[in-house]
Amino acid sequence: MKALFLDFDGTLVDSLGLLWEIYNRTLRKFGAAGSREEFDRLNGASTEQIAVALHAAHGFDLRQELFTETFQTGLLNAYRAQVAPFPGTEVFLQEMRKRGVLLYLVTSATAAIVQGCLEANGLWGYFADLITAEGLISSKPHPAIYERALMRAGLGREDAIAIEDAPHGITAALGAGIPTIAMDWYGSEEMSRPKGVLARARSWEEILVLLPGNS
Repeated sequence: MKALFLDFDGTLVDSLGLLWEIYNRTLRKFGAAGSREEFDRLNGASTEQIAVALHAAHGFDLRQELFTETFQTGLLNAYRAQVAPFPGTEVFLQEMRKRGVLLYLVTSATAAIVQGCLEANGLWGYFADLITAEGLISSKPHPAIYERALMRAGLGREDAIAIEDAPHGITAALGAGIPTIAMDWYGSEEMSRPKGVLARARSWEEILVLLPGNS
């Protein structure tokens, strides 16, 4: 293993509760109501794709471009101020650095959101590169973002392991042929038996034991 491809939301940072809050707050602002089913269905898509889907589903009078800008600005400000990494994240990143493992973020979030959040938490410098879905026609669960990650890193599928927390992300990584570990911080029923993954873990400590090179 030469590299780890890490998802951002729900894997590296504890942001899903905030995303749920912003999703509901944004819809209420424009006179609409959200649902858990809609939120879960959109989880893993890019922020632009989510905004487009919400605009179409709820028929807002506001132009699509303005709605997307409003949605993304709210996310950017909230991530900088409120989102923190999961427990043990920096210790895990430090250990990977000691082992000489390259770290890449592979996420449907925008580069501005990810960089702003990680800089606020002192973690930005651990990563060799940030791969987003910006400019891609399809985001997770389509494998294009992981194919982009392999190309940018100059790696073969056998050289990396992906760590993902949601079915969309797992499907994307496996679709690109990358061995994948399911990170399940909350022991969700949805993640109880993810198909095709190497293993399921509930902490960075468990992942350290699972990774090649563990002593």
